[in-house]
Amino acid sequence: MSFAPSHLSVRRWFASLVVTFALNGIFFATWVSRTPETEDRLGLTTASYGLFATVLGFGALLSVIFGSRLLVRFGSRRILAVAFIGMSIFFALTGAAISAGNLPFAVFSNLGMGIFFGMSNFANNIEATDVDRASRRSLLPPLHGAYSAGLLIGSALGALAISGSVPLWLDFDGIAVITAVGGVIATRFLPKDGNLHTPAHDHTGAFAPVATAAQRRAVWREPRTLGLSGIALAFVLAEYAAATWLPIFLVSGGMTPEEGAIGFTCFAVAMAAGRLFGGFVVERVSRPVLLTWLSIVCILGIVLVMMMSVLPLVFLGATLWGLGASLGYPLVSSALAEDPLLSPARTRVLLVFMNTAILSVGPALGAVGQAGGLITAIAIPALLLLGAGSASRIARPLSPHPRPGT
Repeated sequence: MSFAPSHLSVRRWFASLVVTFALNGIFFATWVSRTPETEDRLGLTTASYGLFATVLGFGALLSVIFGSRLLVRFGSRRILAVAFIGMSIFFALTGAAISAGNLPFAVFSNLGMGIFFGMSNFANNIEATDVDRASRRSLLPPLHGAYSAGLLIGSALGALAISGSVPLWLDFDGIAVITAVGGVIATRFLPKDGNLHTPAHDHTGAFAPVATAAQRRAVWREPRTLGLSGIALAFVLAEYAAATWLPIFLVSGGMTPEEGAIGFTCFAVAMAAGRLFGGFVVERVSRPVLLTWLSIVCILGIVLVMMMSVLPLVFLGATLWGLGASLGYPLVSSALAEDPLLSPARTRVLLVFMNTAILSVGPALGAVGQAGGLITAIAIPALLLLGAGSASRIARPLSPHPRPGT
């Protein structure tokens, strides 16, 4: 028999997920902060590094495609604990491989790191949609905000490590220990579960029959699921395009590296603020309307950055870019999680689209930028967001239903 979680248990559940989301952000930002050194030690060119960078994303995609059965069998609490330990071990191995200049071993360890990182991301999102349904408040934006805050913390720690001449392997080992210990402790405060979304236990107090294999496969043919995932792809591409190319674009446009870093900081802070405090807006504005306005704001920000040589509003543009990109993915995730029966299957589709977007940022946009300039590359997310904003009506609720009290 399922149970309705108490106010205290929901708060504890939410707090533990804040930690797991933040740890993922710190982990990923640490990896990104040492990319120039990684490229140098492995002897990679810009093009070959773009291919190397996709290995982690490919591993994450594999975990999403094949990991759902593990989640159903063992539950996200146990899977998250294993994922944090696994990604930490492979992170330490990756640091050793890079420091030794061993490219084949670095590819292998990076793939393993991506598999466990993707597994933690998948389980985090499943738990996030569950706790969001169990609360009257909109909890997805602040949870994704915790990830953005983790990115800021990880970036700051990475900058300190670099300025302090901390060896790459030692930096990776330190973050690996923090991730493993913090992740295992945090997962102990998640609700106990044997199977996800079963009549015995779905955490939310709502009876949830088990989806059949045919039902899980059928979500790949649902226009609403595919349309919403496409909208999320546009927002994720805008986010990771900024993370990958914004500083490079600003410096190539005549700014100093310090000014380029300030521009990216404007973007990152706006992203984190939008997610941490966006729940108040989400609770008061309908999803389709909000997705449309977010698309407009993000497009405006990208255009202002593109026009940096004409209008001196690049920092404002970077801020609007981050603010507009902040809530797109959480809103889509919430829309796909309305039905507890198929929430894991639809979240799986969403994560496949998300990882596809991340995989395309490096090699695909890099190739476009090489051929037509970076201004052409960063225009692509703006064009996709134009389509996302136009299709936002698909994000309307499936049916009006009250959320359980907390």
